[in-house]
Amino acid sequence: DFVYNDAQLKQAGITTAPASWDDVYTMSKTLKEQGVTEYPIIMAWSQKEGAYPEALISMIYSEHNGPNALFDNDLNPVFNQEGSAAARTLDWLAKVYKEGLMDPASLSTAEIDQVKSMQAGAHTFTIFPQYNMAEVNKPGSGEFAGQFKIALMPGQTDATVGYARFYAMTPAVVAKGDAYLQAAWKFLQYMGGKTDGEYKVVERWAVENGLGFAQLPLFEDPEVIEAFGKWGDVPTIKEQAQLARAKEGMTPWYGTWDTFMRAEVHKTILGSQPTMDTLNNMANEWNELKKQ
Repeated sequence: DFVYNDAQLKQAGITTAPASWDDVYTMSKTLKEQGVTEYPIIMAWSQKEGAYPEALISMIYSEHNGPNALFDNDLNPVFNQEGSAAARTLDWLAKVYKEGLMDPASLSTAEIDQVKSMQAGAHTFTIFPQYNMAEVNKPGSGEFAGQFKIALMPGQTDATVGYARFYAMTPAVVAKGDAYLQAAWKFLQYMGGKTDGEYKVVERWAVENGLGFAQLPLFEDPEVIEAFGKWGDVPTIKEQAQLARAKEGMTPWYGTWDTFMRAEVHKTILGSQPTMDTLNNMANEWNELKKQ
């Protein structure tokens, strides 16, 4: 989710949440010029940080209308087209980094340090997994507890990546035959699907730990509404969930490509490699892995 410190925006005379990445840029300039935050933007984009690609791709999705933001239906890269959502996103990131609006530490920061820096008021804007909202807005957790709010991902479409930590079935299950497949499917259904007609496990994760979910009917669950309402605006959270999209390119070689992509994107943010060179390198790497 895209998260902002409402108290800091008000301190700078800003009364509305950003609705576009241009808004984030101009608001960040105001916050910096007024001395509210030296680096208004923080990301947890260490190359080893799990949520890094999810945040980046969420930004890309928010600038793209419909599917095929990264790949076409045949898994051919489309992100390396001039003027693509990916190209605009990387250009924006390079700009805010160069102008000192994004903390340089973003490229070596892990999620836990990102959360702590937001709690300390060192930054105003970030993107992190939704469950962190329960932590940053927990009473007594810091000076700004209760002041952190979720805004729709501020792009042309407000789309974002929808994902959660998950239980997975490996190829070893398939190799062992039907009985193992049935057992694995039953396990997955219990964890992410319904038990006796209800999303029991998913609901517990949501209520007890603030974990997001893809099962939209749970937004009508009174316990979920009460739990989420303690740290966020439930209608906004629901609207963002309805705009969430699955990650594209989920293939056996995605993990290898993901590792390559992380380092390439850093080069553009740091200003050492043009956006289109980065995107073309990413496309070439993808195509080579796809051949294998």
